[in-house]
Amino acid sequence: MKMLNEEFNSFRGLFPLKVYIGGPAATGKSHFASRLASGYGIPHLTISEMLNEAKNAGDQLGHDICKKIEELKDIEVAAYEKSRKKKDPDIDRSSLKPRIPDDLL
Repeated sequence: MKMLNEEFNSFRGLFPLKVYIGGPAATGKSHFASRLASGYGIPHLTISEMLNEAKNAGDQLGHDICKKIEELKDIEVAAYEKSRKKKDPDIDRSSLKPRIPDDLL
């Protein structure tokens, strides 16, 4: 099957396309990735969608992700409470979106 795939792609001049879009926050990476994906007719995967799907799958990876997110939220809440002044509002735990470590991603 692999040989058939290679011959088919070679005969038609099809070669895999790998695109990396990088840059600082708010520079349009997601926008252009989405446009490229729709132009080539391929799926556009986002980290948040993949994390939500993993969490909803109910397997070990989803459990690990949920556990890590809760740990990171605890750390953020503790840091906020430590530096909080009396007039500062309470923190909304559900609105926190901690950065997932690369090893878990």
